Amino acid sequence: MFRQVVTTDIRLIIRGLFILLTIIAVGVGIVEYQMATLTHRPEQEFLANSVVVTIANYLIPVPIKIETNFSRLEYWLTIWHQQFVDEAFSAKKAAGEYWRQVKPYIETALHTLRAKTWQTMQQMDEYIREYR
Repeated sequence: MFRQVVTTDIRLIIRGLFILLTIIAVGVGIVEYQMATLTHRPEQEFLANSVVVTIANYLIPVPIKIETNFSRLEYWLTIWHQQFVDEAFSAKKAAGEYWRQVKPYIETALHTLRAKTWQTMQQMDEYIREYR
């Protein structure tokens, strides 16, 4: 009924638990940051900077608080966004100018098409009357 757990299965279970704990730690850190941002309260410091996990005589430090500096990335994303907005406005302006130039020709073509369609329908009505 009960079987002995194989070493590879133990490794797989330990790896899964380690990944789960890492995801939980990162999630808690993100939630704390968001709550501090939403409530405009300063972040609370932990008493320890990291937790040390010991598995089979291996010491694995797990950082509790990870600090990142995204100012350079934010700068480049802001520049990219502004370039995108500028290009979009210039494309809109060029498309509007192009439409102003092409609009009379399109209106003339549509007017001609309507007139020819009307003439064709009139001719078809005459042919139908002749054959009745």
